[in-house]
This record gives sequence, structure tokens and C-alpha cells, in this order.
Amino acid sequence: MKTKTPFSPEQSTGKNFDVATWGKHAANPLAPLVFSEVASWPKAQSDVKLGRIEDARVYSLLRILVRALCQRDSGPFILFADAIEAVKCADYPVSKLHYHALYEAASIARDSKALPVGQSEFRRRVEKRSGLKIDPGQFHRVCKQLGFRCLEDPKRGGRPKIRG
Repeated sequence: MKTKTPFSPEQSTGKNFDVATWGKHAANPLAPLVFSEVASWPKAQSDVKLGRIEDARVYSLLRILVRALCQRDSGPFILFADAIEAVKCADYPVSKLHYHALYEAASIARDSKALPVGQSEFRRRVEKRSGLKIDPGQFHRVCKQLGFRCLEDPKRGGRPKIRG
């Protein structure tokens, strides 16, 4: 049974980027802050020295957690636990291919879904950025899921290149 994808061509590129980055936490406004804090947090407790610039980092975390404790809200704690697991298991961003495709598209065309390059050129740029070897058929499906419109390749009659 095929599960419904959270990506939609009708959604904005920003919304699809959030889904690719934070997965099920895409709608949570705390997700960018929590994931970035967890990903950039020092590995050893001795690396956090109070009385220096790290005080601001600790304060930002306490601001989130104390508010959650006062409101008896377990959501931020669950978000921190999921972020720790995602960073520990290298599952961040959630969908690496979608993430890199959206990032490359944003660098080429900002918020527009009409890209000024052909799909094969776009795929090569995403492969270079991500370091992944991408199947052309899979990449075509990803571009369709995200709603990207690439220039047609006049040499191939507008069809996507099948073999990389």
C-alpha cells in the first residue's frame, strides 16, 4: 500500500522545504530552533562554559523548556527527543534528496517553481551539491512531487534524460 507523501506541488517551496528538513515536525514553529540547537550543541559537557557566550545558548533552551514545564506541555520535550535521535542517527534532514533539490532550486530561482535549467542539468547540480548518485527516474518523480518545471531539452524533444 502506497503511503501519501507529505510533499505537494500545490504547496510553496518553503513548506516543502520544511517537510524535507523536519519531517513530521514541519508545522511546529519550534522545529528550526530545536533542530539547529541540537545539531550544533557541543559533544562534551566540559565544552559548555558558563559565563561566556554559551550562556545565551543555555538561556534560549531554558526559555523553551521552562515555558513547557509551566504549561505542562510535553511537545517541546518530544521535539528535543526526536531531534536528538535524528541528529544521532544522521536522519537530519529527513528527506535528503528533496532537501538538496529544494536548496539547489532556491539558489537558482528563489521561490519560483519554474527553473531556468533543464532537468538533467538540475539533477547534475543536485548530485554535485549532495554528493549522491541519483537515478534519473527517481529524480523526475521528486521534481514532479515538488512541482518544479524545468526547461525542456530540445535535443530530446522535451523528454527527461533516461540514462545518466
